[in-house]
Amino acid sequence: MASFVRRHFGDAMLENIADPLLAGIFGGDTARLSVRSVLPRFREMEQKYGSLTRAAMEARKQGSKGAAHTFRSGEPAPLFMTLKEGLGTLVERLSERLDGCHLRLKETVTSIEPLTAADRATTGSIAPGYKIRCEGGSVYQAAAVILALPAHQCGQILACFDSTLAALLASIPYSSGLTVSLAYDAAASPQIPRGFGFLAPRKEKRRLVACTFMHQKFSRRAPEGCALLRCFLGGTRDPGVLELSDNEIVTMARQELAAILSLSAEPQFIRIYRWPASMPQYELGHAARVATIEQQIEKHPGVFVAGNAYSGVGISDCIRAGKAAAERAQEFLAAATT
Repeated sequence: MASFVRRHFGDAMLENIADPLLAGIFGGDTARLSVRSVLPRFREMEQKYGSLTRAAMEARKQGSKGAAHTFRSGEPAPLFMTLKEGLGTLVERLSERLDGCHLRLKETVTSIEPLTAADRATTGSIAPGYKIRCEGGSVYQAAAVILALPAHQCGQILACFDSTLAALLASIPYSSGLTVSLAYDAAASPQIPRGFGFLAPRKEKRRLVACTFMHQKFSRRAPEGCALLRCFLGGTRDPGVLELSDNEIVTMARQELAAILSLSAEPQFIRIYRWPASMPQYELGHAARVATIEQQIEKHPGVFVAGNAYSGVGISDCIRAGKAAAERAQEFLAAATT
């Protein structure tokens, strides 16, 4: 990514915009991220037009940009959107629509292994099938399995019967992230400017990666008269931050906000969330690695993977990957029973 941005727009764009923006999204280093996997559309534009500016001008001339997004009411949609009651409602609504399903919650899977011939004879299954072992001794059998986990956890679960696949999955690097949410009395914190937040370029050598002004970026995130700030730390820039104590993290975040915003007011409440090994790094060679993983998985009929480790880290990417895995599993099961 770094060489791609530098080639088209120069060092200033890379250091002040692209690097901090991608660090906030991927928690990674632009010198190692693959443009083919991170921004494939930009790579296609470069190959077709040579210049991204020329590509943008051509798209505008052809009217491919299209009309602005609007709500059904006709009102223009805001630049940033989220669900009114939080992203957790997406999972809640999906779970409410499940019909004829048996959910097993709060069970940790330790391994998955193919059914033996004796297992299949006992169950009468004609599909290969798999045995799923959990902590506490529970064992389940399934004709097909979809692993919607971080790649390294998928590798641990599958290691007992395919060490090559496990190693490939474990080879996808991850970074860790941490967020600190701080709520302030808006009247006592006039230093917070209008806008959605800010990014901290790497060259400033700060431990704060970015800060979002949640009360201004999204509606329904803070009551009237309250300012809610969410600070992002960690990533490949500062992997050790998760090891700090809560007090050390809060002190650091407040010091950074004081230095950047001159914000010294006392927070009304503080929440810290740690996300260890949660952000897959689409580094150089990622597409080839994923292709090899897919080839290896094909050796095990009925095993499928989904999630943000392969072809996109966004929510829409995960939904698309989940639907694709479900469709492949459905096709496999239909073929196995005919």
